[in-house]
Amino acid sequence: MKNNLGKTYNFFSLIKFVFPNILMMLILSIYVNVDGIFVSRYVGTTALSAMNIMFPGCLSLVFSIGIMLGTGGGAIVAKKLGERKVEEARKNFTLIIILGIAIGLIFSLIGTNFTHVIAKLLGASDIQLPFSIAYGRMLFFFTPFLFLQVMFQTFFITAGVPALGLISTLGGGILNIILDYYFIIILKFGVAGAALASGLGYLVPSSIGLIYFGILKRGELHFEKTNFNKSFVFKSLINGSSEMVTNLAYGITTFLFNISFLKYYGEDGVAAITITLYLEFIFMAIYIGYSMGVSPLISYKYGSKDHAQLKKLFKYSIIFTGISSLFIFAVSRTLLPDVVEIFTHEGSNVYNIILKGFPLFSFSFLIIGYNVFASNLFTALSNGKVSALISFSRTLIFLVGTILLLPLILKEKGLWLAIPVAETFGLTVSILFIIIKKGRYKY
Repeated sequence: MKNNLGKTYNFFSLIKFVFPNILMMLILSIYVNVDGIFVSRYVGTTALSAMNIMFPGCLSLVFSIGIMLGTGGGAIVAKKLGERKVEEARKNFTLIIILGIAIGLIFSLIGTNFTHVIAKLLGASDIQLPFSIAYGRMLFFFTPFLFLQVMFQTFFITAGVPALGLISTLGGGILNIILDYYFIIILKFGVAGAALASGLGYLVPSSIGLIYFGILKRGELHFEKTNFNKSFVFKSLINGSSEMVTNLAYGITTFLFNISFLKYYGEDGVAAITITLYLEFIFMAIYIGYSMGVSPLISYKYGSKDHAQLKKLFKYSIIFTGISSLFIFAVSRTLLPDVVEIFTHEGSNVYNIILKGFPLFSFSFLIIGYNVFASNLFTALSNGKVSALISFSRTLIFLVGTILLLPLILKEKGLWLAIPVAETFGLTVSILFIIIKKGRYKY
């Protein structure tokens, strides 16, 4: 069966190809938000803030490594498919999945046994600690399946079946929402119920991926008997390091936001930034979904030396990012009161904190999409170093700097402006590398 990556794409056929991945990321972001909504409404905003305290140590770190393996290895596998090295691509794919499962099992073992220590290190207060432990321990148990879900999201696209990724994520999301209702409202399991619902939701895309690649083997890409390839693993880790840095930095900055908002607003402030970051995840899903969807195409065209298509993919990506940025900015400001009210009651302290600060925060949506695409572009071109530099500068150097420094000058406003200012600095780095590397990659 011919791989869809080899087709010729115009703007509309490209959007049709990446749309399932955009929708998949939107669904993923929505059902992550549903966890927050159920907990906030039926357990309390303190429990919600306790979940966010555990985010850097649970989801963020696991996502970081899973995406590093998936995108880093996926770009190499897609490039080899473009070069018609199909057998080698299959062996590399199988190896990276085995490695992901092994790392997931290690995380699960450590996390479930040291949840209390991790929660304390991440800054959980005495009030938040019981919630953080209950949520974290349950979530750590399911980390191998989270690894598989994250990695298969990339490899479904690489295999030319993005619709299968959409269906599997949709199935996991629906199961998660149903179980959230059952575990939290009916059985009163609290935050542990939210984590259990999420974990069981991960089983759906993980199982579908294992069946499709391991049993059905219908496509060009599937599991094959493999050997350990140190060179491939090393290149995958380097190539995907930018995505790891981005997600790991998200965990670090979430930790810093938690501490800073606690300082200026108290525990309601932590709940406010938690809800804000949930909303950001929904809007970011469009950028992330598009970039993940187009990356295997870029890798394939680069591997097959189809420079004409590479130039068009780059042009179309800039157009899509510009249009979507304006749309997201407008929607985020227009629907803010109604969306926040889903999480917390109108007129509450948390509600008022968000409505006052989010209009400043929302300026980041005009810029961040370009930075996400630039980082993914160089990962797709197997230049992990440049991709990592873009990610490292915007998500660690600039963002950590703005979180720490802007509040000293602007107080609370500085916290809300930290991401827009950091992304603006990051955009200069992205543009600089795109100009410098244009001649080499011919995009």
